[in-house]
Amino acid sequence: MKNLSLSILALSLTLISTSAQAAVFNVNGTDYDITTIDGSYNELFSQLSNQVWFNDENLAQDFAATVQLSLGDPYPNSDGSFLGILFANANSRVSLFKNTDKTTLSASISSINEYTWAIAEKVDTEINQGQSVPEPLTILGAGTAILFGTRFKQKLNQSKTKKQKN
Repeated sequence: MKNLSLSILALSLTLISTSAQAAVFNVNGTDYDITTIDGSYNELFSQLSNQVWFNDENLAQDFAATVQLSLGDPYPNSDGSFLGILFANANSRVSLFKNTDKTTLSASISSINEYTWAIAEKVDTEINQGQSVPEPLTILGAGTAILFGTRFKQKLNQSKTKKQKN
C-alpha cells in the first residue's frame, strides 16, 4: 500500500511539474496544435520539411507572428530583446518573432547548430469538440480519492476481523 501511495504521488508531481511547450493557435482561420522540439536543422529535416509553412516563407512569418513568444523565448538577443522559436523554411532559412518591435524576421541559420523549432499539427475541430482532458490536479484528486477509499476499506475490514476474533 505504501508503494502504491508513493507511485501515485510521484505520478501526480510529474504531471503537475511538466511544462509542455505546446498550445493551439489559429493561423489564417485554421487551428494548429503547435509544440517545440530541439535539435539541428539537419537532424530534424524530415520533421521540419513536413511542416505546412516549410515551402512558404510568408506563411512561416504568419505562424511566427501568431505564436510570438507564447512557447518560450529561447534566444536572448544582444540588444536585450528576445527571439521566439524557429519556423523552418527550405534552404536552412527560418522565420521567427522579435519581441521589441513585434516583427517577424527571416534569416539563414547554420544547419548543424541546435535550435528550438516549431512543429504543428492541424487540429480536427469536429473530433475535438466536447472532448475534455482532465487537468493534472483533477487526476491527482481522483488518485487521492481512490487511495483513501482503498485505505479506508482495508481499515474497515481489519476492524471487522478484530471484532469477529473477540
